[in-house]
Amino acid sequence: MEADSRIGRDQNCSMLSHLSFQWPGLAFSVFDTVPMGVTAVVVFMNRLTMIGEPAEFERIYAEIGKIMSARPGLIRFRLVRSTKEADVYFNIAEWESQEAFQDALQTPEFRAQFEQLLPIIKGDPHVCEVVQEGLPAVHA
Repeated sequence: MEADSRIGRDQNCSMLSHLSFQWPGLAFSVFDTVPMGVTAVVVFMNRLTMIGEPAEFERIYAEIGKIMSARPGLIRFRLVRSTKEADVYFNIAEWESQEAFQDALQTPEFRAQFEQLLPIIKGDPHVCEVVQEGLPAVHA
């Protein structure tokens, strides 16, 4: 396995990290941005187990993503699917404050979309605090 890691800067982010991996027959790159001057205070993680159709879940989640992206205090969110359990997803959202997170959950737009999720997922939500974080070391 070969790995190449670089960290650079752009106009919108304090750091742009680039990590590339190559295995025989497989290569991928990951770009990860850290918004300028923003530190997550609240991390919301939710293990979501499908009891309905994944395509319907992803459609609704995309709508929720649009709603949350417009909310003040959101740093970023990610929806990832387990490679170990095909019916398991993880929602990971970073917020500037507990208040911003709670305010976002109270909007009528979010609540309407969330109601549509209830019949198709079983959630295991956790509000977390950041204990440690890091970026890949810079390699010459």
